Amino acid sequence: MAESKTTTPLPRTVLSLETVLPTLIIRINGDPYELARGEELSIRQHAHFERLRDRMQTIREGIDPLTGDMSEADEAEMADVLKLMCGIVLRAPADVQATLKDPQRMQIVGVFLAPPPPSKEPEAPAATEKGAPADPAASTEKTAGPSNGSSSSRDSLGSTQAP
Repeated sequence: MAESKTTTPLPRTVLSLETVLPTLIIRINGDPYELARGEELSIRQHAHFERLRDRMQTIREGIDPLTGDMSEADEAEMADVLKLMCGIVLRAPADVQATLKDPQRMQIVGVFLAPPPPSKEPEAPAATEKGAPADPAASTEKTAGPSNGSSSSRDSLGSTQAP
């Protein structure tokens, strides 16, 4: 009697986490400094960064959308928040960080918040029950967001474009 051969479907991947991401380097006056990856932050740093990001968003909401005007107090607070955010994510000494201007800090924080670049190695397509490649358009796989483990939005800190 011949054995009945059944094919067990492969489990679907519902979340793909990258655990080995490249270290990003920020050059300041020609010297390289590492940009932290999200998984390198402690829970305290992560929570602090998120609160700062929320505060930055609140300040941005108060900016006049037509003229870009903001109060001097809000402008000063935004600069202070950027300094604190950079202090969390940029692995550079305080004296080096003190040389940065606010637009440079915005760029650094923007890079930290950006999703990681796509993997260079394409994933193998999932197999269907009969062993044929699955239709990639029907895939429900999701990849985790930015390397810092938090949601990212260009409006969360704004892009690095001039207003």
